[in-house]
Amino acid sequence: PAAPVATTSTAPPVVTAPGTLPQNVIERFERAYENIGIFEHELKSTGARSLRADLTVDTENRVFNALSATALLIVRDAGVENTPVDLVEIFMKTTTGGSSGRFQMSQADAEALNSKTISLQDYFVRKVIY
Repeated sequence: PAAPVATTSTAPPVVTAPGTLPQNVIERFERAYENIGIFEHELKSTGARSLRADLTVDTENRVFNALSATALLIVRDAGVENTPVDLVEIFMKTTTGGSSGRFQMSQADAEALNSKTISLQDYFVRKVIY
């Protein structure tokens, strides 16, 4: 009989290509969106300090919640040390395929939203890219 093979419960290390955000940063964004009720999302790294978030949102409240959550994660580097996030491109659509807004949220935008020097509604009006 063959000898039993030892298994470990340790996951292999996450390997990221040069110029991409680590997977744990992307997972933090995914969990944040799910926590505010956005379950249809696709996130991918677009650079060493940026990512793209494709979100399906059907209410104004969820649009504003997504903007707020994104700002908080950018300001706090998604809670991952030494992994700054400089830009998040947010593409929002409805379940029927209509546009809910497109944004390019920078560190400066995120800080303004997080410190409440600009309201979510004002940010939406000023920064939306249709």
